[in-house]
Amino acid sequence: MQGYYFGRIGQLRLRLGITSKATGEFIGWCCTGMKDELPYPNREIMFGISNKFTNRGYTTQAAQGLIHFLFENTCVKELLAVALIRNLPSNRVLQKCGFEFLETIEIENEKYHYYKLTRAGVEKNGITYFIRVE
Repeated sequence: MQGYYFGRIGQLRLRLGITSKATGEFIGWCCTGMKDELPYPNREIMFGISNKFTNRGYTTQAAQGLIHFLFENTCVKELLAVALIRNLPSNRVLQKCGFEFLETIEIENEKYHYYKLTRAGVEKNGITYFIRVE
């Protein structure tokens, strides 16, 4: 019976902090949860990092790690993401992680790029996520 419940994430949120290995300083976050503004199944991945630590690959690495965990250890079959059109770094992170651009949507009077990543797409395209250890 234990195996039946393993991997069932349901409506749960997972919030992870990103810390600097060198200093232990909290530098950002990476999360997954349900986003009501998106169509079902509406499990979203989201992230943020301090300006001081941008353009170093940390956000991409954290997002890839979370994606890998979700697809390998839960019953999640599809992840969604939105990024403000003007937020080029977030759009690049999503593209590097293999997300497919679907369309431009509006949420609370802001325009976003709307992305999707499926477990089947990751398997079909042979996407491998590498976690860098420093």
